[in-house]
Parts: sequence; structure tokens; C-alpha cells
Amino acid sequence: MKSPLRTLIVDDEPLAREGLRKLLSRIGDIEIIGECADGVQAIDEIRSERPDLVFLDIQMPEVSGFDVIEQVGPASMPLVVFVTAFDEHALRAFNVCALDYLLKPVDPDRLSVSVKRVRAYISGKRKDEVTEKLGRLLEDIRDGKKYPDRIMIKTPGRITFLSVGEVDWIEAQGDYICIHANGKKHLIRDRISEIEERLDPDLFARTHRSAIVRLSQIKEMQPLFSGEYSILLFSGDKLTLSRSYRDRVFDTLKQGGKAL
Repeated sequence: MKSPLRTLIVDDEPLAREGLRKLLSRIGDIEIIGECADGVQAIDEIRSERPDLVFLDIQMPEVSGFDVIEQVGPASMPLVVFVTAFDEHALRAFNVCALDYLLKPVDPDRLSVSVKRVRAYISGKRKDEVTEKLGRLLEDIRDGKKYPDRIMIKTPGRITFLSVGEVDWIEAQGDYICIHANGKKHLIRDRISEIEERLDPDLFARTHRSAIVRLSQIKEMQPLFSGEYSILLFSGDKLTLSRSYRDRVFDTLKQGGKAL
């Protein structure tokens, strides 16, 4: 007997969530574990609940469906069925990387086909294929847009946005990162490798496995033993440039980078 698919619904429209929930309730092997009204909530739920499947609205304010995938990371995402009212977005997602997509208003028969497709991927143990497709999606999106100029800071009861131009450096702390900016520290749940992918490489560079620096904040560099360097920032903070990242940082600095 097959186990039910633990399913999360993500859509900023209450009526859309309600309609999809009712349609899914008619399918016997679905367990709806939650609903999210925005991308921020979706990121938290996916990370904490680890659903098998998420029906993900593409167009949401502030944090879109694509942003959710980028924040969580393709390798950590469950199977994704995109839901959209915009055909051009759906076709791009489907042709490039999506497991499946649904157009609003959702057709019950089309939904049933989509769930069967998900089951087929699970039975065939083809999750790696979907992960690869989601990775290609993010590459496709990055090719068509600029790097974000703000970082979302979520605290209890409040969401603020920090300009990347205020960041001095970023420090890894397990499943969290600490952003050092203008003498303040902001602790958010994220991985340093994931935020590195979202930052403009002409502005920021990894200097160590646990640190990213805004290149324009480097005041001075002094050689250490074994090919490493000590980095002094204008903020007064001192970091280490390890051998693994040395050439990449030097090449970017030689090219001048950007002025931010």
C-alpha cells in the first residue's frame, strides 16, 4: 500500500489555496500538511516539515516561487508542481526544468495527471533528475535578471531588507549566517554557500569556507604563512584569505570589480 504524499500548498491567494485543497482532498493518496500564504513562510515550512510535494505559486509579492527554490536550494527542495495564471511562465518552467505545472483555474483532471506524474518520479527514484532540472531553472533565471540589491532579514514579527551596499562581510554559523553591516550583526537562517550564489561575484567574494567579504571593504592585505593572507576591513574587522580562495579574490580585485 502506497503511503500518502505529504503535500504543501503555497499561494498568496486564499481562494486559490482553498480551491486546490478541495481538489486534492478528492485524491486518495494526498496528505495536506500545511498551507503558506507567502514565500517567506514557504521557505520555513519546507525546511522544517520536509514535504514530499509542494504546489508552488510562481507569482507572489516580495518572494516569488522561484525565489523560494533559490533560498531553499534545488537539492533540498521537495518535488515541485508550479501553479500559475500566466501561461508564458508555466511553459518556460515546464520546458526548462519543471516536473509539472498547472494553470489557474486548476482543472481537476489535469491535477490528477500531475499527481500521477509525481508518483511516477518517486517510484522510479528520479529525484536527482528533478534536482538537476531545478538547478537549470535557477541558472536560466539568473541569466535573465540582475543580482538582488537587498537581503531579506526575518526576525520574530518583522521582515526587513538590508541593502547589499551596507554589508561588510558575512560569517557562517552552522545552519545560520551572521551578516556584519555598519557595525551591526544580523543572524538569519541560511547557508553561506547558498547566499554566495545569490550575491554578485563582482562585489562579493568567498575568502574562507566560513566567510564572504564585500570586496570594496578591503583596506589592507598582509601575507601569512603557507600562502594565506590577513585581510583588514575598513570596519576594523580582520579576516583570513585562505589559499583555496586566494586566486579568485586576486583576479577579481585586479579586474577592478564594481564600485558598490
